[in-house]
Amino acid sequence: MGLRIVLRAPLRRAIVGTSGRDSVRSRRLRIANKGSIKLLGRNDRISSRYAMELKGIISMGAGHDVITGRRDIRVLGPEADGSGEIITGRGNDVLKSRRRLFLGDSDLDTGKGNDRVMASEIAFNGPFVETGSGDDIIHAKNSMYHDIGWLRMGPGSDLLKVGSWLWLDEGGRVDMDAGNDTVVVNDVLEIDGASLDMGAGDDTVDVRNGGVELDDYNGICKINLGDGNDRFIGFGKVIPNPDSPSADPGSDDRDIILDGGKGVDQMVLPQGIYTVTQNKISSSLGYLPVRNFEVLAGINGNSFPYASGVLTVDSNGLASFAPALA
Repeated sequence: MGLRIVLRAPLRRAIVGTSGRDSVRSRRLRIANKGSIKLLGRNDRISSRYAMELKGIISMGAGHDVITGRRDIRVLGPEADGSGEIITGRGNDVLKSRRRLFLGDSDLDTGKGNDRVMASEIAFNGPFVETGSGDDIIHAKNSMYHDIGWLRMGPGSDLLKVGSWLWLDEGGRVDMDAGNDTVVVNDVLEIDGASLDMGAGDDTVDVRNGGVELDDYNGICKINLGDGNDRFIGFGKVIPNPDSPSADPGSDDRDIILDGGKGVDQMVLPQGIYTVTQNKISSSLGYLPVRNFEVLAGINGNSFPYASGVLTVDSNGLASFAPALA
């Protein structure tokens, strides 16, 4: 039998759990700057019926732990006079908000295990989010925003899934790490002075519904699929910035690039007509600077070795290719 606590006021002290299954509940969980909850082991649970605001630390130790909030979960760091942090430790842990999960200048570390982070909307505003090794899932049912800090999902076959748009902004770095990872964005993937690195493994980036928009106005902007036989599904465009080296598609020092990395990598394209050159794919929608892709394919079939020419994907998603004249 573990600890059972119901909090009815903001927590301004330390709560230390037991080696059993501990539970902390609250109608509206608020942890002040000097407050903390440290649950030591087993399968512990923290829940709030309404909003959850953390200016202090939650540490849950080893075990299959669960943190749930029926409304917003806000973890606040020094910019909000807090020291908020969530550490769930080793185990298959769950962090779930029915509305918004917001990390403001605060850390999240779910440790080793097959962890899940889920919310209607997610905003990570630095400095560090890590899900550790394991087959982890981050799922925003609607939108997700990430800037300044580093989101690292760790070794394992991880999934980052966003139901609407995903905006990586101003130094926001996403590192999926080693494993057969998948990023699915059902609206626009906008990368503005940020990076997405898929790591080693047979990875997939799927933006077929909304495409990708790459903008280096706020700094270098890159997608790197990494080592392995990867797929990029969808198309997109560069947002023009005349002061950038990427304004010259022939530049070798571009601030914007979609890089397939090592391996046999596929550019899988939706319906449209695409002009393909060595380092650029263009359509009526815009262009993407590319390198290290070996295969061109239609979204529903037919593939060709990457070469200069015109790729046409018909209304059935099937591709045909006319090579450029020598």
